[in-house]
Amino acid sequence: MFAAIAAGDHVLDLVEQQARDQVPMRVAALRASPAFQQLTPQHQAALIATFEDVPRVFRAEFGRELELISQRVAPRFARVMSACELVAVADAIQAPETQPLLQEMVLRGISGEPTESAFPDLSRTDAGGAFLATPIGIHFLEVRSELDQIVAEESRSIATLGGRMGTLGMAMACDALEDECPATTRQRLGRQ
Repeated sequence: MFAAIAAGDHVLDLVEQQARDQVPMRVAALRASPAFQQLTPQHQAALIATFEDVPRVFRAEFGRELELISQRVAPRFARVMSACELVAVADAIQAPETQPLLQEMVLRGISGEPTESAFPDLSRTDAGGAFLATPIGIHFLEVRSELDQIVAEESRSIATLGGRMGTLGMAMACDALEDECPATTRQRLGRQ
């Protein structure tokens, strides 16, 4: 079920778009920096191309992280709800009318705002409300806090993703700069 929420393309699309929206601002800041002005035109172009590629790389890394979290969450979820129940909840969450709720929740999470739950509030849609009135929906509501706790525990690795992406971005930039990569950056990356 966690994979139905987190690993869906719509979530990865949102993550990638959020990163892509920042590219023009970051490239403008890069172009204005004195260090950038000192680079050869070839290395300037390579560095800009690297900045433009970051959203794609971030999407791939975020997707891999979500897949690992899904693998850790699945057996724990299975101890709380049956496979049939989990599929029904995932279907309710994946319903087209729930997508705006999911998008809102993901955007809040990306921006660092706390969310009340790892799951969208299904009661905000007619079909979701109807689902929550079913025996499976009622059971989901009863165990939702337990499922939220599982997601919180298993998602802690997401907090380190930003740092890992920073290091990966630095490595990508260093690769683009080739011999013009500053010695301090090479040292931070463990390259001599």
